Amino acid sequence: MTERAIILAALILWAFIYLPVGFFVSFTVGANDTVWTVVALLLLFGAPFPVSLGAFKFPRVAAYLLIFCGIFSIVTFFAQIPAQIPKVEALKGLALHPYFAPHFLFAGLLLSPRVRRTNHESEPVNG
Repeated sequence: MTERAIILAALILWAFIYLPVGFFVSFTVGANDTVWTVVALLLLFGAPFPVSLGAFKFPRVAAYLLIFCGIFSIVTFFAQIPAQIPKVEALKGLALHPYFAPHFLFAGLLLSPRVRRTNHESEPVNG
């Protein structure tokens, strides 16, 4: 099994587990979620699974989509914090719930040269 296959398999496994776990811990019965909250949750927990499936054919595009989802979830996290809460406290809350971190980890792995190379391409010839 190549490094590319291992990374892509780990990405799909993470996304497959992340989807139900993320929705389970995020939604509460009777909660008054805004549209932005629902969009953020879909991008944070729902998008990685289809993106991971597309990573087999388009790893670079999948990496950029994961980066977008991670950044958007951070922005919506800060947008939902009331103005009276200090930003330092918000940063502590963000550090305690780093749900976006795997997005950036897998994006970095997808952008690595070993993943971008397809299985049928030959190794570079030296000299």
